[in-house]
Amino acid sequence: LVVGRRGRPVAASGGPAAYPWRSLRVLRQDLGGVYLETTTLSRKLDELERALVDHTPGSFDLAATVEQGLRLANHHVAPGIELMIDLAASLTVQGAPGAFSLMIAQLVAICADSARALDGSTLSVRAMLDSDPAYAVISVIDNGSGSVRVAAIGELARGIVEPWGGMIDAASEPQQGCAFEVRLLVHR
Repeated sequence: LVVGRRGRPVAASGGPAAYPWRSLRVLRQDLGGVYLETTTLSRKLDELERALVDHTPGSFDLAATVEQGLRLANHHVAPGIELMIDLAASLTVQGAPGAFSLMIAQLVAICADSARALDGSTLSVRAMLDSDPAYAVISVIDNGSGSVRVAAIGELARGIVEPWGGMIDAASEPQQGCAFEVRLLVHR
């Protein structure tokens, strides 16, 4: 808007002190970049605020909450990391959606760091119904360099999901990657 209003008189200007058209073009590109960064940051802050506010245990849509966690962690997924997402299972599970999306963001960040450290690595996020239909399974797995932080993050996540009747397994092997498997009770 600023550049558009500034550009009209510049285009019609014929005086000795006309604003250089190339400078105006650079200004327009710079303002466009700042606008994009600002709207992206604003969207991320809105998502983070929703996640931080929504800690009331209840039932929630698993796929939507995992997607929110992925959006919160997307800056960790660098170019060159192949990301595979399978959230086909539309399940309603028990827990607090805000805390769960923040937990998923942290698990994805750990796996993305592992994948980034080893060229050609992949990161996989999957939600499905467990063989025991009382549970939904969410897996976050990579085949990167692994991480010494997996056990600590697994314990932290355990403290989040156990009060909801959930479980988590966490493992990491050097040069084999990281694996998190979360089980949450399906809401019937």
